[in-house]
Amino acid sequence: KLMSWFDNLQTTTKFQNLSSPLSVPSCWAYPDMMEVGRIEGGNFAWSRAHFGAWCVVSAPLILGLDLEDTATLASIVPFITNTEAIAVNQNWAGHPGRLVAEFTVPGPMMYQHGALERGGDRPGWPHNATLDVAQKACEGDKGCAGLTYHSAEPRPAQPLKMYLKGEGVPTNTDASWSTYSRSAAVQVWVKPQPSNAIAVYVVNPNASGQAGSITVDFGTLGLSASVSVASVRDLWSRQDIGDATGAQLHVTVEPLDSAFLLLVPRS
Repeated sequence: KLMSWFDNLQTTTKFQNLSSPLSVPSCWAYPDMMEVGRIEGGNFAWSRAHFGAWCVVSAPLILGLDLEDTATLASIVPFITNTEAIAVNQNWAGHPGRLVAEFTVPGPMMYQHGALERGGDRPGWPHNATLDVAQKACEGDKGCAGLTYHSAEPRPAQPLKMYLKGEGVPTNTDASWSTYSRSAAVQVWVKPQPSNAIAVYVVNPNASGQAGSITVDFGTLGLSASVSVASVRDLWSRQDIGDATGAQLHVTVEPLDSAFLLLVPRS
């Protein structure tokens, strides 16, 4: 499924305590074998994002596809043989990698036809209101990930505040149900590297909508307070792309894509 690896990535956070992580050399957190090359509904960028995620959290890099499928294998070779990304995975500089920030992508809520699956969500409060009022209320509440609206109620419509599952996929096409969901947060993960460098992985898990443009302070990334300038290397393109200045990193990531960077302090 499109978001299964991303959901698995979230399970690693409990092993990533800053001062005493449980994921350490000889005992790595394992969020399952990789699905690169066989993600339903995915593309090259989303498979590459999956690989980068496993690299930045020091997960074992185990392929989960038929190696005799030469066409699929050829499509993922450009990133599974990326020695710079693999080096991030293999290096140990005191921490396995961790989630440090999340940014909500601005924009209107996304519409989907049908009701959401109810098995794994956590319903919030029922709310008697028109759709317009309920949608504005949800947009103004950071804890509300979306709402399901039943348009055929005999009394005023009853949207429901919900914390949606990662995939946010409607389970039916009943014309009396509609779903509005907020864009998923762009996440920033980091892993310390030798010589005080920091690997920074930024992922945009939204399947549609606008690119995620974020600004992160060096302190959030784990760089020393004395650092205001750092050189930036794009690990996906394997090219130096200039300096991050003012003790901040600016990154833009397209939907279902990622950025994988190496920051080296300069001052």
